[in-house]
Amino acid sequence: MKHIYAFETPYEAVKYLEIIESFKVKLNEFKALLEKEYELNDSPRGFIWTPGDIATSVFSDVPIPAYTNRHLVYMTPDIMEWRNFFMNIYGNVESEFIKDFYRNFKEEDILTIAGHEMVHHIDLFPDEFDEERESIWFEEGMCDYIARKNLMTPESFETITKVESAVVAYFNEKFGSRSIDQFGTDSYSNDITSIMFDYCRSFLTIKYLVEEQANNNPLEVFKRYNEWCEAGRKESLSTYFNVENLFISLDKESII
Repeated sequence: MKHIYAFETPYEAVKYLEIIESFKVKLNEFKALLEKEYELNDSPRGFIWTPGDIATSVFSDVPIPAYTNRHLVYMTPDIMEWRNFFMNIYGNVESEFIKDFYRNFKEEDILTIAGHEMVHHIDLFPDEFDEERESIWFEEGMCDYIARKNLMTPESFETITKVESAVVAYFNEKFGSRSIDQFGTDSYSNDITSIMFDYCRSFLTIKYLVEEQANNNPLEVFKRYNEWCEAGRKESLSTYFNVENLFISLDKESII
């Protein structure tokens, strides 16, 4: 994979040499794991490292400064940009636990976002990049789960699980009546807080399926998912996996 710097001046790019060089090594190791265990047969051709405003206004109009297409991943390596991005979403929540995590967002957390974008390229997902994807929660949640499980320490994985559980609990009353199956191709026209709520509950749903239903084996969950696809997707995916009401009892009182 190539790593391309897309900054307006060379002086700006120099600031990110160290972190990108560090990411290159770890992402190449992660690429080898995906090739071995998760059918990564056509990896992204490269990463375009660029400021958040260029990622979201020049290369695309996606409001999150990390995304992938068939060939390339675009994202910002700037830790302050990521902290500001999340604090713009969660800065006013009545939970110091949530705010403290995003206020202190780490390089490890950025790395897992890059890993998430790589997982989109594995061949275990039957839908192609140029097709309308159905039940996007499965793919987004699995991308988060595989990246975090393999790129984070066990302690960090436990922490992000608690943080995103707190986010879902906090916003459950506002957004939780909407089926997780509605997290689809039109999601980016919705409120950014609503989008992130869906990302969080997608990850937590996949974690539940892998760890509680599949004996910690993501491939078993993929097997069931592909059986659903091959059978004609006759019912909603959340119904098929029996996770429609997984978070129905969560409320703000459960927030750490």
